[in-house]
Amino acid sequence: MPDALPTRIKKLYSRGWSMKAISSQLNTQNNTIARYVEGGKFSNKSLGYIKSCERKRRLLINFDKIQLHKIDKNKAKLYSALLYWCEGSKYPASTALSFTSSDAKMQKLFVSLFRKGFNPVESKLRIWLQFHSDQNQHKLFKYWSSILKIPVSQFIKPSITVKNGGRYRRVYYGTCSLRYNDYSIVLRLMGIYQRFYKQALSSLV
Repeated sequence: MPDALPTRIKKLYSRGWSMKAISSQLNTQNNTIARYVEGGKFSNKSLGYIKSCERKRRLLINFDKIQLHKIDKNKAKLYSALLYWCEGSKYPASTALSFTSSDAKMQKLFVSLFRKGFNPVESKLRIWLQFHSDQNQHKLFKYWSSILKIPVSQFIKPSITVKNGGRYRRVYYGTCSLRYNDYSIVLRLMGIYQRFYKQALSSLV
């Protein structure tokens, strides 16, 4: 389909994606995308260049075939600790577990690994959301509740921000923070990724 790529670029832009985000998605340069978005059609040469970049991107994305076998309790602890190292609040800044991300897939994976590795008390799980004032709170609560399998009754008062101009992602479900008030779990997660760091480095020597 010859117009599939230009149509895709238009669609991403109409959803609120920036030039930078679109160019990153298609593995090309900002000004190449801008030539299309700001009016006028791509030349065949420009369009061919973008298509070749996209083919290369897809090749690289599918290049490494990682075999992941069944995740047992110990692996779940390790993987959840590594994710927490990236996106979680650490002691002494926080004495409660707080894992924050706007990426629904990452949040769902962390919650699933955390459940398997640490068997948290489900009634103690809390969700805090941050979203824009023009978004529907009921729909966002329902969306995250469905993904994380945590009832809306365990959501705490959200933080609502007011837009101040600029372009925003239209497909945006807010920033989600999983909270679990257990100081010992925070320290255990930190201990796991700190030991992993030392062992991994020593094994690479």
